[in-house]
Amino acid sequence: MSIRRAAGVSLARLSIRLYLHQYPARHPHAPALLRPVHIEQNTSTSAEPLGTLLSRGAIDALIGSRKPDELGRHPDVARLFPDYRLLERELYQRSKIFPIMHLIAMRRDLYERQRWIAESLYNAFVESKRRARSRMRYAGSLSAMLPWLIDDVEEIDDVFGGDAFPYGIEANRATLQALVAYMVEQHFIARPIPIEDLFVPLSGAIGT
Repeated sequence: MSIRRAAGVSLARLSIRLYLHQYPARHPHAPALLRPVHIEQNTSTSAEPLGTLLSRGAIDALIGSRKPDELGRHPDVARLFPDYRLLERELYQRSKIFPIMHLIAMRRDLYERQRWIAESLYNAFVESKRRARSRMRYAGSLSAMLPWLIDDVEEIDDVFGGDAFPYGIEANRATLQALVAYMVEQHFIARPIPIEDLFVPLSGAIGT
C-alpha cells in the first residue's frame, strides 16, 4: 500500500534521496516523474550511506530491500512498523494485495519472431517453483536453516492457500491494479494501463 494511502504522506512534501542498496550511487533505473518532485541523485562515492544518515537524524526514514546495519545496533534506529508481519498479513486478508517479488521481461522483437519462447519460459518457471515448494515442504531435512520453517509453511497454507507468490494475471490482479493506480497517483504514468496490455497472452500455459 502506498504511504499516502497508508499514512497520509504526500509525495509533494517529501525530499527524496536515491541510493543504490543504501550506498551513494546514481540509480540506473530511476525514470523521470511527470510532475516535479524533489529528488536528490547521489553521485559522490564519499557520501554517507543511508543507515548512517538515519542514525544521526539527517534523514527521517528509509525504504529499501536491505535493512541498514544500524538497525538493532543504534538506539535511534528502529522499524517504523515493528509488527510488520501481522500488518502485512492483515493487508493481504483485507485486500488480496501482497508485494510481487520480480517481473520477467523479454525483448518485444524477440517475442514477435519466436512467440513460443514466452510460453516455454513461463512453464519452466512454474515447474521450477513447483520443485522448490516441494523441497521446502520436506520435513526430513529442512531446505533452509530456519528452525520453524515447517510452521512458516503451514502459515503460508493458511493465509495464501499454499502459494504467496503465484504466477499469472488473475492470481495477481488485485496487486497489479493497485500498482497501476499508485503509478498514476505518484506521477510515473499519465493514465491507467489495462492489465492485459502489460503482458503477452499465454493460452497454453500450465497452472501455477
